[in-house]
Amino acid sequence: QQLVSHGIDSCLLAFTQYHQQAVDLFSPFNHEWCTYYLNSGAAVEFKADITRKGVITIRIEAASGENKRYDWKNKISIQLTQLGLIEFLCAFLFIKESIELKHYGAKNDKSLKVQYQEGKLFLQVSQKGKKLCGVPIPMNEAVRIGLFALDSYLKNFDNISAEFAVQNFNRAASLGL
Repeated sequence: QQLVSHGIDSCLLAFTQYHQQAVDLFSPFNHEWCTYYLNSGAAVEFKADITRKGVITIRIEAASGENKRYDWKNKISIQLTQLGLIEFLCAFLFIKESIELKHYGAKNDKSLKVQYQEGKLFLQVSQKGKKLCGVPIPMNEAVRIGLFALDSYLKNFDNISAEFAVQNFNRAASLGL
């Protein structure tokens, strides 16, 4: 509970500042936003994406590797559903300490897990038959990713504020989302 109450106000303030400076993620000048987080065994990338049904979401891509060389040709790619994006937001806005998203991909063989650990979020991306990709994400970067994901989520709705959305995420989490 301390994790929740401590982070929301600062997240909303940071989101307001971020949103004021944000470039349209889907403009011809900035087709996709992405960032990498690396460790010795894996790398992960977050991208803006749109589903076949036209829902704005994010895609998480992860690759295993060694010595700062990552196998992006055999990456694990997960496009979050609208519900998955809400759960992802609950982790990256520090509403929930952990989430696990399962049954992604055409074969339902991909999953994503986020766990709060002291001073960071630990992200794991897996797919049957591939090496698990786990990456620690520092808190300051986790906030930035959360704000990016929140911005993507809000683009699906007219006249919905970040504060209203986060209040609803909190309520959904309290009901067991």
